[in-house]
Amino acid sequence: MVFQQRNGRIDRYGQKNRPDIRYMLIESDNKKIKGDMRIIEILIAKEEQALKNIGDPSLLLGKFTIEDEELVISETIENGSDAAAFEQILDENEEEFDPFEAFMSAAAEQDKVYSVKSDIVTDETLFSDIDYLCQALKYLNQTEAHPVEKLLTVSGLDIKLTDEMKRRLAALIPEEAQPHGDTLRVSDDKDFCMEQMRSSMQKNMDEAAWPSTQYLWKLHPVLTWVNDKMSLQFKRNEAPVIALPGKLSESEIIYIINGSMPNLKSTPLIDEWFGLKYKRGSFEKVMDMNEIVQSAGLDGKQIPNTNSITDRDIKVASDLLEVVVAQAMLHLDEYLKKYQDEMTPLLDEEVEKLTDLQEKHREYYQVTLFEQERKLSEQERRIDDLFDRFVNWVKDTLTVQNNPYIRVIAVLTGVLQ
Repeated sequence: MVFQQRNGRIDRYGQKNRPDIRYMLIESDNKKIKGDMRIIEILIAKEEQALKNIGDPSLLLGKFTIEDEELVISETIENGSDAAAFEQILDENEEEFDPFEAFMSAAAEQDKVYSVKSDIVTDETLFSDIDYLCQALKYLNQTEAHPVEKLLTVSGLDIKLTDEMKRRLAALIPEEAQPHGDTLRVSDDKDFCMEQMRSSMQKNMDEAAWPSTQYLWKLHPVLTWVNDKMSLQFKRNEAPVIALPGKLSESEIIYIINGSMPNLKSTPLIDEWFGLKYKRGSFEKVMDMNEIVQSAGLDGKQIPNTNSITDRDIKVASDLLEVVVAQAMLHLDEYLKKYQDEMTPLLDEEVEKLTDLQEKHREYYQVTLFEQERKLSEQERRIDDLFDRFVNWVKDTLTVQNNPYIRVIAVLTGVLQ
């Protein structure tokens, strides 16, 4: 583990050249020390082999802390164990059965036969992350102090940090990456951020080794903070009603819906956004998000506030909520059926693979431990328990609960001009 941690610190993100990793060993004329060093040489060779095989060096000694590894090695040296015997122990640990490893290896073999080229999908959003962050901060700045300025030479923002933002950043960003002073500078330009990273790495150790500009990606803490703040702009059971004069007729309403269905571990496996269009109170059709954006003109442009929403418009939209939710559940049922049609055969296949693998492993131990009935019984119980947990994990992960969560994101309505 010490070798692995050291090597990982040498070969770091942002490094252009392949590192030259060496191991410093003592040479001695003392036969006893020479034998001890042979054990260290074996460990080095095994660690390098584990790295090439994308394996876990902790499996070599069957330990999971540096202290436990040191204890095993020191006892081996103190007991005067033969180096060849020590190497054989490592080989046995390396070859010890790992059902998950075997399961994944079997899947990998199938992937070679049935390999399908993956599609590269990019997110389609109304606004870029940088524009969304800028507009959100400007909106919050109406009631709170969140000054923000766009950078002049690159796509980015200078954000004046408040005490609340500092607390959020301090909890989620390492100390060395904390912004200096009261300004956070972010950019979504990858090339610019990489150049900043290279420049900071060339500085002396006594200077700031972290770039002054942080890369704005979807999980940056400042975006999650803004998301939380904006989500509080509407109370529970509230959603914005947006007037679109000229885009929708007075009798047309589009409900933008987010519907999800979780697995048995409460993780959403079905998560869909769609629109339900109503005309004169009657359901007309389901719309995908692209269709909504095009028909309603939500193409990133700011929609002027015409102050044309009346109490009557709110009441009409509210009165339809019950039938809207029922229609949304019917639409989600189609996704559930499609998911079940695709995943049920795959789930059955994976469970069958695990069952076959479990039986092969039981047969293996029945052959190797047929004279040791107690050990055989213990191994069989361990195998059954392990595979039961694997099967339950697969089922819980891939099985969808028919318990949809429906959320009205926004209501688009036509009004008199």
